[in-house]
Amino acid sequence: MREGLIHIETLDELAQIYFKRREGEVANTTLAKYKSDWKNKFKDWYNLNPAALTVDRCRMKFGLLSEKHGPIAANTAAITSQVIINWSISQGLLRLPFANPWLHVTSSPRKPRTRFMSSEELSKYWNGLEEVQAGGRHWIMGVYALRYLLMTGRRKEETLSLRWDQLDLEMGAVSQPTKTGEKTFRLAQEVIDHLESVPAVKGCDFVFASFGNGNTAVNEHTLYSTHNDVCKKAGISNLQIHDLRRTVGSHLRLSGVDLADIADILGHSDLTTTRRHYAHLDSARHRDKAEIVAALMRKK
Repeated sequence: MREGLIHIETLDELAQIYFKRREGEVANTTLAKYKSDWKNKFKDWYNLNPAALTVDRCRMKFGLLSEKHGPIAANTAAITSQVIINWSISQGLLRLPFANPWLHVTSSPRKPRTRFMSSEELSKYWNGLEEVQAGGRHWIMGVYALRYLLMTGRRKEETLSLRWDQLDLEMGAVSQPTKTGEKTFRLAQEVIDHLESVPAVKGCDFVFASFGNGNTAVNEHTLYSTHNDVCKKAGISNLQIHDLRRTVGSHLRLSGVDLADIADILGHSDLTTTRRHYAHLDSARHRDKAEIVAALMRKK
């Protein structure tokens, strides 16, 4: 058993310190997901002393989570616990002589999703957004949020948690907490124009505000409902909201943008992530170039 905390007796006490101190530093929706995972999947760990957190205990917990909730849910829950422990070590709250035990737990294999919209589907999706917006006020903020997400490649959590004070429209930049830390991104003029068209809700700090609900952002349910309505009108199937971000990255790669630049645009902290999702498109780029050459030759 390892030496654990100073003045902190349980893992739940440690988790609550993390949740409190990370407010404003981590995207609201990401923090909410961590809180939900901790509450619903780690109750049996609430009173566990951190000194008792061993590799074997983590492996056993991961196995139980996989059996009860499935491999994907087990992976995300394990990440929640790992993030809390990593942060606690970095803040000196834990005196651990070696690495976070979760680092020695092998997660379930998960094949990366590769779905992204073709140019034709992309055109249909934009038209679908126009149709939904014309249909009335109900999904209006969802439409604005989806447009921003598709124009920038930002994550869903970053989009929903975006606040006006994080924007500098004059300088064309946005600075906000992301999944991989605080980052600043440049904004294209088209994105600036779009943000300036978003109706500000009095008393609400969030750009994509929830009408009539005080100082709150539009929620995930509204975003999903809007997205599903857009897909229905556009005749597009099997398209998740995160696929919009993947569409941005994929079209950048197919246009010849370097992987390092794509990583910078999307906010990846590790180029390995960018390679895993977009390096396979190299063959498609070569095919496109071959088609261009062939088309040119046919004109001779």
